[in-house]
Amino acid sequence: MSGLVSFVIDISLFALFIHFSRSTAFGQVMTATVAARLLSAVANYLLNHHVVFDGKGEQTLVKYIAIMVVQMGLLGLFTSLMASAVDLVGHQTLGLTLIKMMIDFLLFLVSYQVQKRLIFVEAHPHGHVE
Repeated sequence: MSGLVSFVIDISLFALFIHFSRSTAFGQVMTATVAARLLSAVANYLLNHHVVFDGKGEQTLVKYIAIMVVQMGLLGLFTSLMASAVDLVGHQTLGLTLIKMMIDFLLFLVSYQVQKRLIFVEAHPHGHVE
């Protein structure tokens, strides 16, 4: 559910930013990607930390920011590289948004596993991670 809420925030803002920029240039795609992701990441982190993973983990914000930065860069790069497919759809905002959605879904699958296994894990007194 947290992924869906974050996705709706992220994709809506991305589409809005692309629509108003009226450009598929790398800089515009990266700006739209970063701005949308930063805003949706706040909601995603809070939901994941407090609801999904029940407050588990130490220094989760730092780890979460690290994975978010990597994911955001990959998303912007792959979306920008795929921007040439926009001509096939014929509508810049719709085309880039659809491309971003596909790439975002693949990155979400990887990100969830990383968060589950490396970020929001409960440490035991003897240094073992659960």
